[in-house]
Amino acid sequence: MRNIDNWAENFKTFKKNAFRLESLPQYLVKEEKDSFAAFLKGEAYSEPNCDHLSWLKTIESAISRNAHFSRIHIVPEILTDYLRFEIQCYKINAQSGDDIRFIYQKDVPEKWLSFSTKFDFWLFDDELLFEILYSKNGEYIEAKQINNQKKIKKCIQCREEFMALGISLADFCDSNSL
Repeated sequence: MRNIDNWAENFKTFKKNAFRLESLPQYLVKEEKDSFAAFLKGEAYSEPNCDHLSWLKTIESAISRNAHFSRIHIVPEILTDYLRFEIQCYKINAQSGDDIRFIYQKDVPEKWLSFSTKFDFWLFDDELLFEILYSKNGEYIEAKQINNQKKIKKCIQCREEFMALGISLADFCDSNSL
């Protein structure tokens, strides 16, 4: 198992898959602050900023080495302004190869409720797990490596079930007029 001190390096070095479970209705990301403020004023998000362009290159690099990104975002039935903004970003990510899906909170299987609604994570190659910790309002705190094999297996199971249940980005946008 890899043990990389700088967890973000995993985005460049994973071999086959990187999976993200997102459970918050809002993430306060300093790199998105200006774009989000413009979105709230009614401006469309169509031109990625420098940080977003860097992320797109990361996705494209993974695709070029036959690896892939996927994510599922657990969302409320009534989308927050932030989620509407983030979906505009997701549309651009998907063009680069990110497989993005959604599951409504009400559709999360009961056995996953306490696990998935309190545990944002990145899972790399089904072996390296990082819990992503946020403040109550969605500010990033830290990424914490989890070495517990049972938890890693549970995250793999969660990914498999949620991706099967998840609504594709295109279908989600269509059904929500986004």
